[in-house]
This record gives sequence, structure tokens and C-alpha cells, in this order.
Amino acid sequence: MLWTFLPWFVPFKMVNEGENMKKQRIEYISVVDALVAVTKHLYNYESQYKITSEEFYNNFIKGRLEDSEDYIEWANDYKHYITIRHDIEEQLRNVA
Repeated sequence: MLWTFLPWFVPFKMVNEGENMKKQRIEYISVVDALVAVTKHLYNYESQYKITSEEFYNNFIKGRLEDSEDYIEWANDYKHYITIRHDIEEQLRNVA
């Protein structure tokens, strides 16, 4: 099964190619691979900005932070993380 992010969470990263920005689709073979990749992204943001992703996201959606490129990507990564965790938890409940 090929795992792709749900379309309402903008399944693209913006990649800078010189003066042009290009969308890059991110696909994973398993939901675990997707979770690991997104978790690594979140860890990098948390290390750089010295705040947890949950705290950041709560401040971001309340409009307390600017709409910088980093913050928008971080918010999208956090939404992906929540969605993936929810999907995994739902699958585990269905197995039991």
C-alpha cells in the first residue's frame, strides 16, 4: 500500500530552485515511514525554535505567530503528524 498525505493537508513541500519555487510531492510506502519522516521534521523545528510542536501549533492557529515559510511548513508537518497518528491508532483499535 502506498501512503500519501491526504489532499486537504497540502501534500507538497515547496522547494527553492534558484529564483523559482517548485512543489514536491512526498510519498511513503508505509504509514510508519511517513510517521518517522514527519517526526524528524518536527524534531528539527523544535530544536531550532526551542518550543514543542504542540505549543507552536496552538500559538500559530491563534494568530500569535507570523506566516513565515518555516512556520507554515511546520504547521503542515504537525497536521500530518496528528493525522498519521490518528490513522495508526484507528487501525490498532480495529485490530483488537
